[in-house]
Amino acid sequence: MKRISNIQLFSLIMAFEIGSTTLFALGIGAKRDAWIVILMAFMVGVFLLWVYTQIPKYYPNQNFSEILNDTLGPIIAKPLLLLFGLYFLSQASHNFYEFGALISMIALPKAPLIVILYLFVLVIIHILLLGFEVLSRTVEIFLPYLILFLLATFLFMIFSGNFEIGNLRPILEEGWKPILSEVPRVIGFPYGEMIVFLMFWHYVRDQKYIRKAAYLALGVSTLLLFLSLIVIISVLGPELAANTEIPLLETLLSINIANIITNLDSIGVFIMFIGGFYKTALHFLGSL
Repeated sequence: MKRISNIQLFSLIMAFEIGSTTLFALGIGAKRDAWIVILMAFMVGVFLLWVYTQIPKYYPNQNFSEILNDTLGPIIAKPLLLLFGLYFLSQASHNFYEFGALISMIALPKAPLIVILYLFVLVIIHILLLGFEVLSRTVEIFLPYLILFLLATFLFMIFSGNFEIGNLRPILEEGWKPILSEVPRVIGFPYGEMIVFLMFWHYVRDQKYIRKAAYLALGVSTLLLFLSLIVIISVLGPELAANTEIPLLETLLSINIANIITNLDSIGVFIMFIGGFYKTALHFLGSL
């Protein structure tokens, strides 16, 4: 079995966690306090990741299905594995259709959706047939560009003239109730979805560094998500951010620096494709 490095694991988790999270304003049900939702959900996400990374310490060379078989026995493990497989497959299907539809709507409006979906799934099948190590190598190449484009969009938004940090005030205007009602949703997406990596920990070459790489990736991806949310609310305002289908794209379209830096929606499409591709591929491979 071919193994992956901790840098590749870090890259996979980063791409998986960023996924579609930076496109949408997570926790926006709490309006201008959505950033508090992210911080609270992150604290729970840290605990969940501790649990997920504790398991390979006891079973370093087994995937989740083998662990369940050994600990619970095949009679209990098989129906549980079926449920987990169906969950991973449903997540893969949801991400697959969502990103295909978004690309069709934004980048290729005249192309039939079925054609985009077929091309998308053929690329995923091809790279998964090459193996998990190849999937990890590709994300290692694309991740720096993904982070660079995200940071560039944040800077462009700040200097575009539409950035109003005052949109984040007053803090706790409606109290804790809307924040607490949004936290469970953000815990489930994206932090809870990390459970799929229980299928992949055994691929990591240096098992003792799994937790370190995973926590670093979780922290950096949460920071990017936090910055994205701050920028989106500051540019669009809480009301518009809550009612816009793709807030990040809306903020990109609002950028106009000296009539030179405009029409940056292509960056949004790149972020969308990379995040959607790896999130779909990992869920699909996990279900298999």
